[in-house]
Amino acid sequence: MLDKIEMYRQKFPNLKSRNKLSGKSTSDEIEDELHYCEQQLGQKEGNMGMHLFMMGLAGLEESTRYYNPLNLNLTGLSQVARDNTDQFSPILDELMIKYATNMYVGPEMRLAMATATLVYTVHAANNGNPAVAQAMATMNKTVAPPAAGKDL
Repeated sequence: MLDKIEMYRQKFPNLKSRNKLSGKSTSDEIEDELHYCEQQLGQKEGNMGMHLFMMGLAGLEESTRYYNPLNLNLTGLSQVARDNTDQFSPILDELMIKYATNMYVGPEMRLAMATATLVYTVHAANNGNPAVAQAMATMNKTVAPPAAGKDL
């Protein structure tokens, strides 16, 4: 466990420490420090509450294409929510503190969520979602340097 903690600290030097560890540390102290490292890594990938919220909205937006008894047109819902994250972020932060104080997401789940987001984005762009297609096209453009910067 000490080796694992050391590898985390080398790979992620910004990790905080809760316990001062040595060869004389108890197994409980070492396990607590390892858990603290994993918790920090699981929470640092941006705002997890916001990420889950956006995934839920994207799922809702996509599902109304196949099952929509209220005949809602939710095209662009996740993009509008993404553009207005400042309205949702404080509420989601409060909910994460209230319900997920000791929760962290392991690397397997973070990878699965990132892959699911990637698959959804590519699917939406390839199937005619104009907002996603435009965002992908803009993202791939090279930025022209300003005229004032040519002499730099």
